[in-house]
Amino acid sequence: MKKIFIVPHSHWDREWYMPFESHRMRLVELIDNIIELMEADNDYCYYHLDGQTIAVEDYLEIRPQNRERLMKLIRENKIQIGPWYVLQDEFLIDGESNIRNLMTGIGYCRANGVEPLMCGYLPDAFGNISQMPQILNGFGIDNAVFGRGIGRILCDNMPDKDNGAEVTEYIWSSPDGSSVIGIKFLGWYNNGAELPEDAVSLKKRLQNIIAYSDRVCKTPLVLLMNGSDHQPLQKNLSDVIKTAGKLFPDITAVQSGLKEYIAAIREYSEAFIHVSGEMISQNTVGYRNLINTASTHIPLKQRNHTVQNLLITKSEPINVMSWLAGDVMRRDELAYAWKTLMKNHPHDSICTCSCDEVAGEMAVRFNKSQQVSEYIAAEAAKYITDRISLAHEKNICVFHGYPYSEAVAVTAELHYNGEKDISALAVYDINGHRIPAEFKYLGKQFRYTLPKDSFRKSGRPHIYTVRFLCRLSGIGYTSFYIDETDEQEQPLITVNNNGAENEFISFTLNPDGTFNVTEKQSGHTFERMNRYEDLGDKGDSYNFEAVAGDRPVYCNKNADISIDSRSTFEITYKIVSRMDIPEHLDGEKRSAETAAHDITTYVTLSAHSRVLKIHTELENKSENHRLRAVFPCGIESTTDIADGQFDVLNRPVIPCSIWENPENPQRCRAFFGIKDGVKGALVATRGLHEYEVMRHSENALALTLLRAVGEMGDWGDFPTPDMQLKRKLCLDYSFIPFAAEELSAAYSAAYDFYYGEPAALQYGAHTGNLPASKALVDISGEYIGFSCFKPSEDGSGVILRLYNTSDCEQDWTVSADNEFAGAALVDLAEKTELDKIGGKIKAAPKKIYTVKLSS
Repeated sequence: MKKIFIVPHSHWDREWYMPFESHRMRLVELIDNIIELMEADNDYCYYHLDGQTIAVEDYLEIRPQNRERLMKLIRENKIQIGPWYVLQDEFLIDGESNIRNLMTGIGYCRANGVEPLMCGYLPDAFGNISQMPQILNGFGIDNAVFGRGIGRILCDNMPDKDNGAEVTEYIWSSPDGSSVIGIKFLGWYNNGAELPEDAVSLKKRLQNIIAYSDRVCKTPLVLLMNGSDHQPLQKNLSDVIKTAGKLFPDITAVQSGLKEYIAAIREYSEAFIHVSGEMISQNTVGYRNLINTASTHIPLKQRNHTVQNLLITKSEPINVMSWLAGDVMRRDELAYAWKTLMKNHPHDSICTCSCDEVAGEMAVRFNKSQQVSEYIAAEAAKYITDRISLAHEKNICVFHGYPYSEAVAVTAELHYNGEKDISALAVYDINGHRIPAEFKYLGKQFRYTLPKDSFRKSGRPHIYTVRFLCRLSGIGYTSFYIDETDEQEQPLITVNNNGAENEFISFTLNPDGTFNVTEKQSGHTFERMNRYEDLGDKGDSYNFEAVAGDRPVYCNKNADISIDSRSTFEITYKIVSRMDIPEHLDGEKRSAETAAHDITTYVTLSAHSRVLKIHTELENKSENHRLRAVFPCGIESTTDIADGQFDVLNRPVIPCSIWENPENPQRCRAFFGIKDGVKGALVATRGLHEYEVMRHSENALALTLLRAVGEMGDWGDFPTPDMQLKRKLCLDYSFIPFAAEELSAAYSAAYDFYYGEPAALQYGAHTGNLPASKALVDISGEYIGFSCFKPSEDGSGVILRLYNTSDCEQDWTVSADNEFAGAALVDLAEKTELDKIGGKIKAAPKKIYTVKLSS
């Protein structure tokens, strides 16, 4: 017998076509109505509160007096909440942020004495990442309910009539083999919205639903979602269900929660179709797949990268270091910083496909999270430096919360009471070995401190910066000291005419501002890298839409090239190029009027590095256009390379047979690239997520630097003038050529760039109980992805999370300091111990490993 599970809900975009508070006032009204209806109508027995606990937080901040009434209904399983904190975009945040989102949502439920709905609810995510089943399994969740990724959903929640969704029930697997029951909505999450009460209309509606389910459902169980975006409560639902029972006596229709539907469907799972990996609507015609949200409002994506990495590589690990030395663990502050950051991770927020007011509120949240995160890192770092025993007058402590694979350049600020001859200053490690360094004098500047036991102190010391090149061991801290010398440093890189080289690569700048790069091991030269290309864009915040008949605009032929800075270990060239970009759209075409754009590019090569760093600056003066950096590598391959969340993917360069879009944009996290059997190239980024392997241009790699549009799009007319980004933009990315056999090293170099430079703090001579340098954890092996080094949730130790980026088993060594009593593998929830480890991990392909180090 067919059974219809009718699940009342409202998909609650926290902010979208209206700003947060405008939506929240309607959320308060909705939950007020749910509480009142459930208390008055015993037949109205279930409500699905959209899988995100932040809706409860937002409501109770306005209606704290209703806490017990709401929690009572949740405890009774009438209102189902969680497991997420927010309904995030999975691709534009780190894998670690996806985990913290789930951890925070489940934690909120249990802290309030209620159980979360253990369902991987992903109703409107713009595609689903490959490792989501593994993440869900790590919290004991064996199912996922989703709307996108298989087939297409068009504007205003309308499914494509030929959306490629042959069935609604799946077994969805991650690359490591983890799997969940996957339920795709029958049509969309509004398939049961506003069910009519009159018998004639209701019969026709349900007949259509039943006929559709007969075609695509593999079970007699039908999931009807009674709601849609910001949907008001259907108060007569109980009567509608009674009418349905009379109209269809051979069908059971019940009001339900997702928990009850998922429990019922499990017995049929052996017959479900198997799918694996990411779901990004790759088997469609290729239009309106929403991937271009990765390039909307790029400055906000960059801010997310900055704050997210600040928490992951500095605030948490430095506080762990100080906690092990006797400091407090700033758990509440870290939780606040994470939650403030995650309020920017809902799909309509971080995808920046919202009204301009949302962008303004996001900037404030990023600032707040960053301020708290910087405070945590600074306090913890000072706790350590105040207790290090070192006799030198001027010292620098470098905090490496991420295990760098290459030599890394570090910048620190130094304060002196008087002027110093910078030519006589040098940096040494604690064993007295000189470190390549460059000093700069910035003059007397105002600085202040806030002592813990006295009033604030201020002054105008002589300020210097020092930039030095060092190798850092594992996760920990390393001290260096400043002394005077009369010896000259020997150069570690060779500077040529408009170029330079080290042991890995050499490059030469071309007159047009592009560069040629030779990878020395393979001997291959990549020519005309970093060519800027501009096209018109008549699309919106969701989708790029080319202007008919448009031709790319390139920089003028001659660029101004000069050396911006040079030291014994690093050189930076400055390239100023001119591009004349049409000012705006003129109807369906680009305007004849152009605006001159000076694009300033800084190209940096450091000693002992595979990475050619690129920093690009421009003042955008034009509207409705897309600017990309193109790397015409000329490598033949059927697949690309793309870093993702706990995965490095190999997506097909040639899309599926029904693909019609001349473009094939994709998303990456830290890098993307391409390789053949001899050579390869990666482009690593910081907060730049959209790329394309240009299949019609010899597989050139294209990185989107700017996409300026003036319309939100989707279901109405929502002008977004701020989305045109008519302001100064600063963009960081890099080019990493490699020999094919050095793929693991290339990945590591790309991750080094992605996570950025470590923190450094000066300190003076004093006696303390801490050594000058300490590696808490050393990690060795190939294809190691790093995710976090953080306090454990139960307060009894430290969590180190790693993952295998390769398709092969790897042998890793994890050497922990004797601060730790032992090490064990635990699940992502940190609740279940899986295995003891003795310093060795045989890492299965694509597997995430959470190591708990007991203190």
